Amino acid sequence: MATALTAIRKLGPGIHFSQSLIYTSVGGLIIVLLQLYISGKPIVPCWQHILTLFLSALFVIIGQMFVTLALQRERAGPVASINTSQLVFAIILEYIVFEVVPTTFGFVGAGLILLSAIAQSLERTVKSGIRNRKKTTD
Repeated sequence: MATALTAIRKLGPGIHFSQSLIYTSVGGLIIVLLQLYISGKPIVPCWQHILTLFLSALFVIIGQMFVTLALQRERAGPVASINTSQLVFAIILEYIVFEVVPTTFGFVGAGLILLSAIAQSLERTVKSGIRNRKKTTD
């Protein structure tokens, strides 16, 4: 998310979303290669793990594409708040698909994310109500 936001701000909103994906992918590749170099133990995964990694990468690319398009069309604030809610969705999906019960920290983190999203929407609602009242009285 931070890489996409930085690339879009630097290159401007007129770039194609694939350029941001390439920058993000190159950054991820550099991090993985550094990790492999530091650990010194490249491990060849089994086919099931390769399939899982491939599907995860596919969903990350699709998600990053939509985040990049959203950042081009909307201010960064709403996109960032929606993007942080993906952690809550990940916890819910993990429970539904893999039947993994989140830890206490997972519940607390998800609650804080939901509370901050609710507080942000309430703040916007109150501010827009105040602006509308000022316009009608003027």
